Amino acid sequence: MRERHHVTYKSGNGKTGPMTVVRTDTRTCPPTCSLLLSGDCYDLGGNGRIHRMKVDAGEYKTVSSGQLLKLMAKFSKVFRLNEGGDLWGRGDRIDGSKLTRFLKQARKVGKMVIIYTHKPVAGIHKRGQGQDRLNNRKAIRGALKGHTGAVNISCDSLAEVDRAMDRGYDATVVLPLDTGKGVTMTPGGHRVVTCPASYGPIQCTSCGSGAPLCTRKDRGYAVGFPAHGMAKKRLSLRIIRQEG
Repeated sequence: MRERHHVTYKSGNGKTGPMTVVRTDTRTCPPTCSLLLSGDCYDLGGNGRIHRMKVDAGEYKTVSSGQLLKLMAKFSKVFRLNEGGDLWGRGDRIDGSKLTRFLKQARKVGKMVIIYTHKPVAGIHKRGQGQDRLNNRKAIRGALKGHTGAVNISCDSLAEVDRAMDRGYDATVVLPLDTGKGVTMTPGGHRVVTCPASYGPIQCTSCGSGAPLCTRKDRGYAVGFPAHGMAKKRLSLRIIRQEG
């Protein structure tokens, strides 16, 4: 599969701040993602939807995964991978070789990368095919050997956060929209720290004094994002019902 990547070298996004942002085409999104299926994904509304559609339609200049590696030296010190889209590989399956090459290149050129994946992982998610979940577990663990950054597993509930963290993964999760600064506890006793860029003047570029929480491997806590986007009220209600 030849993924298409659109690179914005200096984003004007108020949340990320002036960093490099990469967007990948929708084919990489897992078809089992509940947010994609319900239309509640933040990237399916507003400006995100506009950019997503233009990348998918070939209306933006895009580069291949190999070209992306060559360009990485020109990116900002901290950059965001897949503001839209997901990791390499079609549908639910991660292409482990491409992920490994990407992380090695990031380390070589001294970049900190904000990475999330919502593709299903064995032992954490119950959706998708078992073979895909096992492949993704192997792909992520293999790619992270010797790498100092994090690959964040996007969880759909606090229970999934527990399963992820119990297995040594770094995790993120969506929280109710009224969640403010502070810590949310999971049923299993793990901490979920609210993303600093979701309140106050902090941006990804200034989070953690230049080392954003989401880039920190083995940090010992998950990062939570209050529901946002056009469907934030509906998504927030779903989270409350699920966790109640």
